[in-house]
Amino acid sequence: MKYIVRVSIGAENDLASIATYIARADSNARASRFVNELTKLISTLERFPRRGVVPKELVTVGSNDIRQLLIWDYRVIYEIFDKTVRVLVVVDGKRDLSSILQKRHLSF
Repeated sequence: MKYIVRVSIGAENDLASIATYIARADSNARASRFVNELTKLISTLERFPRRGVVPKELVTVGSNDIRQLLIWDYRVIYEIFDKTVRVLVVVDGKRDLSSILQKRHLSF
């Protein structure tokens, strides 16, 4: 069964910022490769939405509907609701996820 995958505006902005950072710090080719790999990774959620793990910051909440996938040094945070997967955040793995979710009014 296929799920509908949607990417939030915030996650789109995250991706653009990360791509710009990689292009400046490394190269346009590496930034393009990151975007392509991330796009492919997100597309796998259509068929396998539960493949990610619950972020450690949210384990105590008890919800299995918020999950993450890892790519390079980044975390892709997404939620599953009915037959829809919504990508919420793409963030550097070293950043504090709780504060980012609070800033975006996504507290759990």
